[in-house]
Amino acid sequence: MLQCSPRFTPSVTGLSVPSHVYTEGSLDKLIFNFGQISLIVTADENDDSIDIAAAGTTEPPHVVGVDKSQLHPWNNIIGKPFGWGWVTVNQQGYCDGLLLGFGGIFPQIVLNVIASSIKVGVISGP
Repeated sequence: MLQCSPRFTPSVTGLSVPSHVYTEGSLDKLIFNFGQISLIVTADENDDSIDIAAAGTTEPPHVVGVDKSQLHPWNNIIGKPFGWGWVTVNQQGYCDGLLLGFGGIFPQIVLNVIASSIKVGVISGP
């Protein structure tokens, strides 16, 4: 159940490449490259929860993703440092989403696992 506590302390380098990894049309992994470290967000198809891991960028993620850095909403946060992240917990106690803030403390992006696929949403200003 509630086991979402990776330590993620990216350098001051801003987000450079958000990659989307699809399996059979479902977005099941996002890889956020912050220079020397990457944040990897994966949908767990067994319970529709979200898994979070940090890895050195030199460690290949063993998958090739689609670069989405030029598309909305990512194009608005490229180059901004990771600010804050929050984990969301559903009524059954599973971690099924994330709120991500770049360049400040307010979240701009929401990630939520629905039907074994990561859904990306935008949070408007405070």
